[in-house]
Amino acid sequence: MIKNIQRIKNFGIFDDYIRPPTIADFAEKNVIYGWNYSGKTTISRLFNALQTKSLSDDFHTAKFSVIDHGGMTITEASLGTCDKSLAVFNSDFVSKNLSWDGEAFLPILLLGDDSIEAEKRIAAYEVLIQRCRNGFATKRNAIAAVDNAVAEGKTLVAKQIKTTLNIVEAFNAIHLTQVLTFIGLDDKDHLMSAEQLSADLVLALTPEKDKLSAIQKVSLTAQLNDLRESATKLLAKTPSLSSTIEYLTTHPNVSEWVELGFHLHDNATNCEFCGNKLGEDRMLALRAHFSKDLLSHKKEVQALEQRIDAAKLEYSQKRDSEFNPQFRERLKPIAMNLMSAVSAYNGELDSMKLLCAAKLKSPFDPQTVNPGSVKTQAEVEGAANAINQLIAENNDISENFTAERKNANQRLRRNHAAQFLVDYKVAEGELKKSRWKTHQARYEKVAKQMQAEVRALQATINRAQKGREKINERIAGLLGSESIQISVVKVADEDRFQLTRQGIVAKNMSEGEKTAIAFAFFLIKLQEVKELHDVIVYIDDPISSLDSNHIFQVFSIIKTAFFRREAGKPDGEWTTTCKQIFLSTHNFEFFSLLRELPCKKSKSRYYLVKRVSPTRSTLMDLPDSILRYSSEYHYLFSVIYSFHKSPVKTDIELLLSLPNAVRRFLELYTYSKIPRANSTVDERAAVLFGAEKALRITKVLHHFSHLGSIERLAVNTDLISDIDNVVNEVVELVKMDTQHFNALEQAVI
Repeated sequence: MIKNIQRIKNFGIFDDYIRPPTIADFAEKNVIYGWNYSGKTTISRLFNALQTKSLSDDFHTAKFSVIDHGGMTITEASLGTCDKSLAVFNSDFVSKNLSWDGEAFLPILLLGDDSIEAEKRIAAYEVLIQRCRNGFATKRNAIAAVDNAVAEGKTLVAKQIKTTLNIVEAFNAIHLTQVLTFIGLDDKDHLMSAEQLSADLVLALTPEKDKLSAIQKVSLTAQLNDLRESATKLLAKTPSLSSTIEYLTTHPNVSEWVELGFHLHDNATNCEFCGNKLGEDRMLALRAHFSKDLLSHKKEVQALEQRIDAAKLEYSQKRDSEFNPQFRERLKPIAMNLMSAVSAYNGELDSMKLLCAAKLKSPFDPQTVNPGSVKTQAEVEGAANAINQLIAENNDISENFTAERKNANQRLRRNHAAQFLVDYKVAEGELKKSRWKTHQARYEKVAKQMQAEVRALQATINRAQKGREKINERIAGLLGSESIQISVVKVADEDRFQLTRQGIVAKNMSEGEKTAIAFAFFLIKLQEVKELHDVIVYIDDPISSLDSNHIFQVFSIIKTAFFRREAGKPDGEWTTTCKQIFLSTHNFEFFSLLRELPCKKSKSRYYLVKRVSPTRSTLMDLPDSILRYSSEYHYLFSVIYSFHKSPVKTDIELLLSLPNAVRRFLELYTYSKIPRANSTVDERAAVLFGAEKALRITKVLHHFSHLGSIERLAVNTDLISDIDNVVNEVVELVKMDTQHFNALEQAVI
C-alpha cells in the first residue's frame, strides 16, 4: 500500500509540496475532499504515473517522492521499476478510453474460466436448437398442407355451388369462406336430407314466371259424433200408441203395406185391393193403430235420414302438379290418410242410415246404433288440418316466391358449405393445426431459451461481448434506464466498443451521462485484473455532473464493489476488496456519504486538499471543523462566518476559499427562500438584495469562482477588496432571517 506522499514539485498546482509533519499516513480507505481546482485531479495524475510507470509529457519536469508501507521510496526516476498495481479513474482515464463523438473505442476484454466447458455446452445446444428448427419446420409444413388442401377444396366447392345453383354473380373461395364463417365448424344443422335438398334446388332454380298459384284449402265439416248421439237416442225409442193390432205389430212388412194403402181409403167404402166393402169397425181399428205418435216418430227418423245424407263428406283429390315440387312427396301420404278417414266417416253414416230404414219399417222394434270408433271424426279433422298445413306452406312460397327462393338458395349454400366441412374434415384439420401450433410454440420457446443460453455462453468466450454486457448493466444501474448502451462493432476485423442510444450511434451526451458511462467503464475494466485484492484504486470525482439521485447510486455501487465483510473476523468486520482505495470529491454531500463507507475507523483516513496560493496547493488532514458537519450548507456557512469574524481579511488561503463558498451558499440559501423552478441564483439574489446590490455581489462571485479565475486574485486588487463587502452583505441578509441565522450560528460556533 501507499503510505504517504513526501514531496511533489513542478506537478501542476503542486508547485512545491512537502508533506506536513502532522499529516496521518494513508490507510485502506482514504477520502480526500477539496473544491474544484484545488488539486484533487493532480494527485490522481500522480497515482496514474505509478500505474503507467511513466510521466506524461505535460509533467516531464515533475519531481515526487512516494513511500509505501514496506518502506520503499518511489520517485520519478524509479517509476519504471515500480511493482505496484494501480487503477485510476479521473478525467484523463475518460478522455483516453472513451469517445463521445460516435467513434469506436477499445473494448474491455473479459474472459471466463469456463470457456472450454461453454464451447461444449454451445455445441450441445446447437444440436437441440436444430432439432427444434426441424420440428418447427415439420409442423409448419403439415399446417401448410392442411391449409392448402382446404384452400383447393374451397375453390372446387365454390365452383360446384356456382354451377349447381346457377349463380350469375361472382362466387368463389372468398364467398364460400364467408358462408363457412357464418355456420362455424362442425355445424350439422345446415346439412339437408336428399328430399330437402331436391325441393330447395327446384325452388332455387324455378324462374319467377313459373311460380305456382295458391291452392284452395280443404273445407270439411264433420258431424258424425253429433249424429251418432242423436241416432242412438231416437232409434232406441218405441212410439206410444193407444191401440195396436197385434198382427200388424208382429208383421212389419204387412204393417208397412197397410199403412201405405190406408191413406188411399180415407173416403172409400170398398177396398181398393179386394173390392170388398170396408167395415166401419175395421177402419176405426186401423186408425187407432196408425196414430199421430207413430207418424211423428217416423218423421223424426226420416229427418235423421236426411241429416245423415247431408253430413256425408266429399273430398276432391289434390293434384301433385298443383303443389310446388318440394311438397309433392309429403302430399301423397297426407292425401291417402284424408281419403281413408273420409271413407271410414261416410261408412259409419251409411250404417246409421240403414238402421233408420229398419226403424221406419219396424217402428216398434228398437234399433241399436254401433258406437263405432270415436277417432273417426278426429282422424278426418286431423287429416284435413294436415293437408291444409301443407297447402299453407305451399301457398307461403307462392305468395312470397322471391324471398322463399332466396332463402332456399341460402340454405343450399350453407348445406354445401357444411358438406364441405364434412368431406374435407375441416374440424379435424383445425384440431390438428391447433395441436401442431402448440408444438411450434414449444419448439420456438425452447429454441429461444437455448439461444439465450448460447448467447450467454458465447459472451463468456467472446471477451468483448462479455465486457459489453457487464458495462451495460452498470450503465443501466447508474442512469436508471437502458437508453444508452455499448455495442460491439468490427473495425478492421477487430472488436471495438461504440456508444448507441436506442440503437443509433450516440452523440451530444450530457455531462451526467458521460460521467456515468465513464465510471461504469472503469468499474468493469477492473475485472480485467484477476487479483483485485492486489490493486490500489484511486477514484477522482465520479459524480461531477450528476444529481443527488445518482450520487446515492454511485455511493451504493462503490460500497458494493469495493467493500465487503471479512470472513473469520469478529462481528463481521468490513474491509476493502482492493488493496487500498482513494476517493476524492468536491461534492460535500457525496463526501458525507463516503465517510459512511463501512470500514473500520482505524483503517479510514480523511484529507483536505486546498489551494494556498494561485500556484500552490497542499494536502492535509481534514480539519475537525469540516468533519463535524454532515451538511454542506453548514460547512459553507462556517467558511463565510469565519472570514466575517476574522480580524485579518488578507489571508490568501481564506480568500481563495471564499468565492466558491459564498456562491454555493447563495445558491442554496436563495433557492430555499425562493424555490422557483428554472430560476438562476442571479435572479433570486436580485429579489432578496435588490437588483443593484445583487449585481455587485454576483459579479465578484462569478469572477473568482470560475475555471482559471483563481489567478485573478493576484492581479485584481479592487475586486479582492470587494470580497469583504460581499461577505458582509450576505451575512447581513441572513441575519434578517433571525431564527435561521441563530440556528446556523449555533451550529458553527
